[in-house]
Amino acid sequence: MQFCALALLFVWVVCYQAGPARAQFQAAWANNHSSVDRVLDPIFDWVVPLFAIGFGFAVAVVKIRDLKAWLLLGLLLSFAETIRLGPNVNATSPWLRTAALAYADDAHLWLAWFFFFLIYFPARMAIDARWPWLKWLIVAPSTLRAILFFGQDLGIAGASRIMRAGGAADVGVEYGFTACFLVLLSLRYFTAETADQRRRLSLFYWGTLVTLVPVFVLGIVRIILHRPNFGFAPFWLLYVVFGLVALFPAVLAYVILVQRAMDVRFVIRQGLRYALVRRGVLLLPVWRPAS
Repeated sequence: MQFCALALLFVWVVCYQAGPARAQFQAAWANNHSSVDRVLDPIFDWVVPLFAIGFGFAVAVVKIRDLKAWLLLGLLLSFAETIRLGPNVNATSPWLRTAALAYADDAHLWLAWFFFFLIYFPARMAIDARWPWLKWLIVAPSTLRAILFFGQDLGIAGASRIMRAGGAADVGVEYGFTACFLVLLSLRYFTAETADQRRRLSLFYWGTLVTLVPVFVLGIVRIILHRPNFGFAPFWLLYVVFGLVALFPAVLAYVILVQRAMDVRFVIRQGLRYALVRRGVLLLPVWRPAS
């Protein structure tokens, strides 16, 4: 069942990347005449998203029965849409446009995906085992916000009115949930139960802070200055801040593969050994010197 769901999701993501995502990139490429933007657009619209998507599916295939792998996949798919700088989705088919908008608006939930991932990574939090309903209560306002964004993109008048009327509330939900996320991230690191968990969480914690906190701070400054975008900041600062954000999937990949946070390398190694033995390539066990 999990393999079927993963296969269907993979087919949809491939179709989306070949259709609406490609159209996003073509529109952004046609409207940008700066040589710097022509270098950055492929990185933010293709290189980073495709790396995040590929890594997410690879971990999900290897650890398909692990809830953390599915949460990681959701996080990386949502992050891929967040990092894109292209315009909104356009499609001639109404159902395709609706599906593509729903997928693209998952970008508004990437911190929610990350929140759930932190609860279970590297092991489930004791407080969640005791009060499992608490996480849903915290995530509910952010989820409602994402639904309203989706309704607004579809042109639903009621959703647009609510978004306009709740401008201050929208900002409060966004940065309030960001604060909850940062608190949870710090809590996971500083309350690690074992030295091994602390070691695995160390790079994850500091890497996340370095790659994500600068853009959060820039967003708070934008709100304080009452600016609709980041035009108040110098270009070099924007390139540095968003360049750090683009490194976030690499931090996750390093923690999971090199630090062996989810035993992905062990599963791959065991799977390859099993496949080689079945094909008759490895007829003898691997020799190891006595310790």
